[in-house]
Amino acid sequence: MAELTNLESKLGGRRRARVVARAHAEGGEGDRRAAYLDQAADALDGYEFMTMAEAGEVGHWEILATLNERAGKSEVRELAAWSIPIRRRHFEDARQASLKLAAKEDPDETS
Repeated sequence: MAELTNLESKLGGRRRARVVARAHAEGGEGDRRAAYLDQAADALDGYEFMTMAEAGEVGHWEILATLNERAGKSEVRELAAWSIPIRRRHFEDARQASLKLAAKEDPDETS
């Protein structure tokens, strides 16, 4: 099997790149967010985890876009331009939900 370039590796390999590209071409958001925690977890824990995960997604795509500045691949530039605003929106939605839930929490309550 051929070695992956740094750019391909950040895309998650050639297969992942094709999946994301196909989702982009079809107008979807690509991979859908999975359920992160089981039902026993409280809502704030769940949203806090989602906030961290979504922040990581934003960072990942921004890193990919930066790597591509030198690679100059138009398809990667298009994917990053399409994905970054979506990821930022997901992050902001999770962040706002986390902050709203945190504001309702009793900081002195014991578990």
